[in-house]
Amino acid sequence: MCLRIESWILHPIESLTRATKALGEGNWTTPVPVTSRDELGQLAQSFNVMARQLQEYRESTTDEIVRLHRTMESTLRSFPDPLFVVTNHGAVGLRNPAAEEFARKMGFEEELPEPPQAIVTRTRASGEDFLPNTFAEGMTVHLGDEEKFYLPRALAMRNKQDQLFGVALVLHDVTRFRLMDAAKTNLVATVSHELKTPLTGLRMALHLVTEKTVGELLPKQEELLQTAQDDAERLLRILNYLLDLARLDSGQTELKRTPILPADLILPMVERFAPRAAEAGVRITTDIPNNLPPVMVDEQRIQHVFANLISNAIKHSPRDAEILVSAEDTPNDCVEFAVTDQGPGVPEEYQKRIFDRFFRVPRQEKIGAGLDLSIAREIVIAHEGRISVHCIAGKGSTFFACLPAR
Repeated sequence: MCLRIESWILHPIESLTRATKALGEGNWTTPVPVTSRDELGQLAQSFNVMARQLQEYRESTTDEIVRLHRTMESTLRSFPDPLFVVTNHGAVGLRNPAAEEFARKMGFEEELPEPPQAIVTRTRASGEDFLPNTFAEGMTVHLGDEEKFYLPRALAMRNKQDQLFGVALVLHDVTRFRLMDAAKTNLVATVSHELKTPLTGLRMALHLVTEKTVGELLPKQEELLQTAQDDAERLLRILNYLLDLARLDSGQTELKRTPILPADLILPMVERFAPRAAEAGVRITTDIPNNLPPVMVDEQRIQHVFANLISNAIKHSPRDAEILVSAEDTPNDCVEFAVTDQGPGVPEEYQKRIFDRFFRVPRQEKIGAGLDLSIAREIVIAHEGRISVHCIAGKGSTFFACLPAR
């Protein structure tokens, strides 16, 4: 009787145990013998079905992993710019062929050199992507006899649990674009400078004539000359704007930064534009708390920014409207200034271009060269700050300028 129990129960259980152990070791091809139609036989049959399904799943998953791996390798191989994936320990875990060539010419193996290593370290510590917007945030690298200019971008990599597990660093080769931008800037500066001298002489001659220094004028002559003088003044103002932009682009403008309280910066500007606002029938109010920290700015340069913002607010506000100039402290060691008007606002499709050079909102009644906001942006960026706009069409605009606090 005992031998019969051993044959009916123990032997099938031992076979199932051996198959389970083999399955755990990765052997998917060891089936369990089905020796009966009772519960043990059904268990053995179910186990064999499960093992066959697991084998099919493993094969399909392996094929998918291989396919994804080959796709990733092909993508990385075809990517033209150096791409490094840096682990949380600071070591380079993955790089594409362009990055291999970059590392060979730079002479490093595991860890990135400065300054890209500093960018990766900052991204890893803050968890925020580093996405530069200007050439000022790029870096010049000497690769043998070549001089390359790269614009680094660091992207924080996270898993499904939103945990940071690495940083992807892409070095965009923008050497050719930077040379083209420099050539454009130099051309604008040269042309503007060459035009400024004869235009200044023409402006002086028109001034002498309209002042009747050289003789009396007929009413029609005086009207025409006054128009010509206004146009000369406008052209000279545009040339000065272009020269300012060229100097800011080339980095030739040296900022003389000093600490100044936000109220001391804004209130004189409001007083300066109060007569113009009164003439246009609008009111300028302020909201500048006394406990704000001072900002580190070149006062003369930064006044140009607020002059542009307040002047534009007056220009685009209807009569009996109110312009609010405010400031508040922010958590990231900056003071955020805001100029809010009640004008028509900027349509959403044009808001991203409002700071572009020579851009003017289509069908806008107010005239202008489209350079004021471009210069304001360049000055704020030179101060390591940020400038932006928020508009609701038909309900006004708010221009923000965030400047570093002391």
